[in-house]
Amino acid sequence: MRKPRISQAFALLFVLFITVSAVTPAAFNGGTINAVQSVNTHQPAATNYVVTIRTFNDQMAFNDDDFEFVVRNGTAPLNNAWVRLYNISTQDLLYQEFTDGNGLATFSNLPVGTYQWNVSHPLAVGTPDATGQIVSDGPEANVNILFGNLDWDNDEDDLNATITDIELNPAYNLNFSIMFQSNNSLWAQVSVTDGSVSFSDIPDGLYYWELRVLG
Repeated sequence: MRKPRISQAFALLFVLFITVSAVTPAAFNGGTINAVQSVNTHQPAATNYVVTIRTFNDQMAFNDDDFEFVVRNGTAPLNNAWVRLYNISTQDLLYQEFTDGNGLATFSNLPVGTYQWNVSHPLAVGTPDATGQIVSDGPEANVNILFGNLDWDNDEDDLNATITDIELNPAYNLNFSIMFQSNNSLWAQVSVTDGSVSFSDIPDGLYYWELRVLG
């Protein structure tokens, strides 16, 4: 499951050592034969994990949180970094992903809870893991309510609501309802399609509003 990932590429150091030796054969001729020997070493550069984590609302689903890990080695995206999520209490490994060529690893609809994350790389032997914690706390929306004589008609009150997701993108896939406080019955309901809803001339009374995911 890819459930709220930047990658760093290792610089590989190739060193070529050339040794030249002079040999003078005793029997074949009086010329000099040069023998060349090469030694190739392969060693990962030092690793400096830089991990940034984005919490987002994948496809406006408004379900549990989605996380994108971006793993870098210094400033370079790190491909094939191993991102793991553990139960904070039991330390059981719950989810894992490897970063892509852009250093990204994504965990979608992560169940509510607190997780320890670890980041490492198979070539960075001896480099300590980068670690930290993330908290998935369920669906989140920002709602800004304007209420009163919004149409300047000096009659019954009006309500305008602006709804955005966790990254302040205009929301959709939601129902906005106004309910009677006395019996919890529905007065009016509007589908949120562009991040805003409006209600005009709400009769006198006590109400509350609800925001629910469609379906």
